Amino acid sequence: MSEPAAAPRARGVGGFGADTTTWAVAATLLVAGLACLASPNFHAGFDPARGPLGGDFLQEWIGGYVVRSGQAARLYDGPYVRALEHDARLIGFDWSGERYLPMVYPPFYYALVSPLSLLPLGAAAVVWAAMMILFLAATQVLLARGLEGPGGRSAWLWPCAVLFAPLVQSLTSGQKGTVLLFLFAATYVLFRRGRPFGAGVVFGLLAFKPQLTLVIGAAMLAKGQWRFVAGAAATVAVLVLASLATGADACRDYLAFSARAADYLRTAGYELAESHSWYGFFHLLLGDASDTAIRLSAAGAVAATLAAVAWLLWGRLETCSGRFAVQYSGLMIATLLVSPHLFTYDLTVLVLPAMLGGLEHGRHAWSGDRWARRIVLATVALLVVCAASTPVARLVGIQASVAAMFATVVLLAAARGRLCPAALFS
Repeated sequence: MSEPAAAPRARGVGGFGADTTTWAVAATLLVAGLACLASPNFHAGFDPARGPLGGDFLQEWIGGYVVRSGQAARLYDGPYVRALEHDARLIGFDWSGERYLPMVYPPFYYALVSPLSLLPLGAAAVVWAAMMILFLAATQVLLARGLEGPGGRSAWLWPCAVLFAPLVQSLTSGQKGTVLLFLFAATYVLFRRGRPFGAGVVFGLLAFKPQLTLVIGAAMLAKGQWRFVAGAAATVAVLVLASLATGADACRDYLAFSARAADYLRTAGYELAESHSWYGFFHLLLGDASDTAIRLSAAGAVAATLAAVAWLLWGRLETCSGRFAVQYSGLMIATLLVSPHLFTYDLTVLVLPAMLGGLEHGRHAWSGDRWARRIVLATVALLVVCAASTPVARLVGIQASVAAMFATVVLLAAARGRLCPAALFS
């Protein structure tokens, strides 16, 4: 199958829109930086009873330290890692001995972040937070360059998006939501530019969270996007070799951990109100029901989600068309729903479907296209629901974010065939 012609390159950060985008990026950096500075995780006033200095970044720092010290074979040795995470001489402080952060990522990931362990933990956590903020700004610039029309109309949405509760949690707890956001956005932009191999290369970097690659990867295989598949396979091959370079024992232990991923909610001590996938939804909803009942309920919901995805992808995959924004957004949201475990900070990636709704369909939404308007409103409403979902779930025992995500996927599937296929740049 011949590849579709690339969409014309937009001029969002050049000419008239340059100053607007520059100031908007500066505002995004400022708001994100202030959010981190206000967090107790990044200054001496942190509460040891609630967690370590730097938040969840401690597991990156310890994992990098283990690899750098030549002990990679013990990366997934729980008691060993726990002892290191509570060694005040190593990390520089005492914190609650009842908690620890298990190693959950592939060996190549800890090898990649190991240089940060050369710094004291506090300094490394600040560097990490700065990197996460820069990934957010890079996503803003990427979409402006890749998609935006003249004038940078959506530029000032980004400083507002920083206030999205899962994104704030990701930044202030040392998580990697903005890295995921950037990789999903770069994959989309490269597709829209008619560069599926490059899109696959970037998408392959998501292998450090492999559960987030399953839906899109399977969809591209089913739609015969072989250049994308080849690019992703090339990246994954390099990462597998990097993991093997850390040692066969570490790779074997990681595979054993991955096989138990579906039980992660029960064994890792996470609050169920923080889980936002179908599996977590039914764990919370059904409470003390048998694990079989929970799994069967989740499997039925996953099947319904995949049926909606099949409807969404029916027909030709037009990656250089405005319709692809609908399909890609649906694939991203379905990815979150079917993940065996997914927590509040991972919902950061929902900023992308909301932005795509505005960038790709906003112009048509307010000129009479009711389906475009529905998409814009639905993706914005999704952010609102997800922002409040965790505290609400603590009160009522129902994860509204999951229901909202499924409803959005169904809406996107219904909208796909009713939208003008022409790119917005025409």
